[in-house]
Amino acid sequence: MKLLLFIAFVLLLFAGCSSDSEKEKEENKNCNNLCKETEICENNVCVTKQTECTTNNDCVNSVCRNNVCTEVVCMDDQYCKDETEYCDYISGKCLAKEYCITNADCENSVCRSNICTQVSCMDNQYCKDETEICSLNQICVNRKSCTTNTDCGENMKCEGNYCLNQNECYNSFCNVASSESCVENVCAVPDLCVGFDCSEFTNVHCEAKNNKADCFCNPGYMINEDITGCIEIPECTDDEIANDIVSGKIITKPYNKNHHICPEKSDYFHIYLQNGETVNIKLTIQNGDVDIYLHSNMTLSGSVVSSSVTEEFIETITYTATQSQYYYLRVVPYYTTDIDYLLEVE
Repeated sequence: MKLLLFIAFVLLLFAGCSSDSEKEKEENKNCNNLCKETEICENNVCVTKQTECTTNNDCVNSVCRNNVCTEVVCMDDQYCKDETEYCDYISGKCLAKEYCITNADCENSVCRSNICTQVSCMDNQYCKDETEICSLNQICVNRKSCTTNTDCGENMKCEGNYCLNQNECYNSFCNVASSESCVENVCAVPDLCVGFDCSEFTNVHCEAKNNKADCFCNPGYMINEDITGCIEIPECTDDEIANDIVSGKIITKPYNKNHHICPEKSDYFHIYLQNGETVNIKLTIQNGDVDIYLHSNMTLSGSVVSSSVTEEFIETITYTATQSQYYYLRVVPYYTTDIDYLLEVE
């Protein structure tokens, strides 16, 4: 009985081996029966059998086929098993893809969907973005990082911490906070007035302010009332009120006096108020347009606590001080004529 069981076991083992052998012979037909015993047929090509394996991770410079590490010859990814493999264009083999988070995790490849992948290219436009470059082997690779030009080599430059050719420039590598962009293949602050047209106005020129180009009057000129351009500022004799905030005229309540203001200038007055004290300001004109602003400090930008900017002949402000200090009244004329005004402060 024991002898019969042993014979049956041997026959089963032999049958299994024959099955594997028959399978390899059948596959060998796809290679015209040219494969050796040490080879298997993959994609109609004889390749050398290697170490036994379970997954691609068990193999070095090859992939797992039928539990054997195998060098699969390929021309592109479609020759490989699935998306876990890629065709290495340098060696011509199917290799297991590596897990990655960024391009820096990959060597001679780039990171796509957390897998190191060789992306074929003809030039840089085939790659994902400016951080990749098309190599001489026609695959997208991560650009070399740098801090200075000396890190990049001859005829190269360092911009945005990446090495670029001298004739390359990308806006994403420029210092956006400093308003830089690519100007003649170099990161620089562009001349916003280039191509900006002010020809519809007279006596004007272009200036770039706050990262924006606009038309401004030439020196000695001011905006015309119909806003079609600028006219020469007429001769005007101003009164004694200072035209800068630092030298403004100190006044106290009550105040009632006529003043004369010239175009393109502002008058300034200093008024000291106690915390909780209310001031009433009234400005009356007979012609033109004047606006008034009350500031909490000498920095004009962002310091307005109250204002009156109507197109009427009377402008008024009522304000209650939040702390004991000087407040600064600014009188701003508009259009081309000099203006007489009555200032009343109570």
